Amino acid sequence: MRVQEQLEGESMATKLKTEFDVDKGIEQLVGALINPIIVWPGGELTKEQKDRVTLERLMKAADINNPEEASDYEVCLYQMTASLAGPLSHTGYKVYMHAFSKVYGEEQAKTLLPGAETTLDPQEEVEYKRFKRWLYRKQVEGRKKGAKAK
Repeated sequence: MRVQEQLEGESMATKLKTEFDVDKGIEQLVGALINPIIVWPGGELTKEQKDRVTLERLMKAADINNPEEASDYEVCLYQMTASLAGPLSHTGYKVYMHAFSKVYGEEQAKTLLPGAETTLDPQEEVEYKRFKRWLYRKQVEGRKKGAKAK
């Protein structure tokens, strides 16, 4: 009876829509499967890395509070391929180490690079979030551009 009272005057679809935007959820799920992986131009990834990106994206798509941003693992891959092309800036390096520690754990980051800073100051955190959103936008743009070409 209680559920019926809550839904009185609105359809189940409307109730669901207010709690979770179904269209957005479907778009994120599709994107998790087919969005291109953005790396530094010329960067190449292994099959295992590509498979892990898909898994990370699916886990993010399953979270209804998921912001429209790339995963920490995708940040690691982009920064890894960028570092092969040339040295990262100080902020770029800190972003890379921060993402690495979130993906692989603080201990692993400290073991590989003793003394590496894995925490970001507030301004670097803003840049980190901006970078994750930029990567996500590039993924969506790449998918839509690919769809138009077909």
